[in-house]
Amino acid sequence: MYNKSLLLIGFLGISLIISPYSAFADTVTHFGDGIGSDVPTLLDQVGIGSGNSGSETTAEIFMVPGAGMVPVDVTFDFERDTGSFLFSFGYYKPADGAGLDPITQKEAFATAVLANAVEVFDDRDVNPGATTTIMIPAGIDVGFFIIPNNELQTFNANPSNFFPSQTANDALRSPLFSQSNANPGEFDQMLSFVGNGVTLFTFEDLTRAGNTDADFTDLAFTVDVALLPMQEEIIGGEILPIDVSALAVAGMQTAAMWFLPVILAGAGFAAFKLKKN
Repeated sequence: MYNKSLLLIGFLGISLIISPYSAFADTVTHFGDGIGSDVPTLLDQVGIGSGNSGSETTAEIFMVPGAGMVPVDVTFDFERDTGSFLFSFGYYKPADGAGLDPITQKEAFATAVLANAVEVFDDRDVNPGATTTIMIPAGIDVGFFIIPNNELQTFNANPSNFFPSQTANDALRSPLFSQSNANPGEFDQMLSFVGNGVTLFTFEDLTRAGNTDADFTDLAFTVDVALLPMQEEIIGGEILPIDVSALAVAGMQTAAMWFLPVILAGAGFAAFKLKKN
């Protein structure tokens, strides 16, 4: 028979290679999964095109095009508001959450990235049709957030009131992010599309960790520039520009993460041998 303890070591190595991460973010799409029944209307409305499947991206972070940190005028257009919440929407710099795990340290991550976040629209003050232009340094990475039924300043005054995530009090729901791992249950809450010089974002304002219709058109806004998706995989086959330096860093991190499992796997199989009872 096989030596069971050595078999275990070998299989442990295999499992670590196949699954080196502790958790994976949920990812949904319009063109792939059929999420967002009214998304085609929005795509046509903003000029991307309802048949442009190559416009959809699963990116969670986007880079402002340009170089040298030169300020760029970025215009946001408030396109849709069909949810019942009065929300605060804006962007943040993911770098502000460096070193924090958005899965196991949700409150700390949200507190860090929202402390210096920029509010773009407050649903209490504006309605669809509103437009605002903000100067953002070229070359920086940004993510997007909504405070489902509250204001950014209220969250920043006492973040702990919003955690752990709950739905009993709508005014104290946890923030929802473009980074899926930072959301309750690690669920995707945002769809994104880039095409014809426009970027469209649509949010589901009810956490998908609870009861939701998942229509993903509760909030929709556009950016008047083609933001650069920070990822390798683009849905629909269209290759969009990506941050090469970010991928290089990711590659080094990936190599480091995979190195230990490979050693363990090799050690397991090196020690593996047939042994009679």
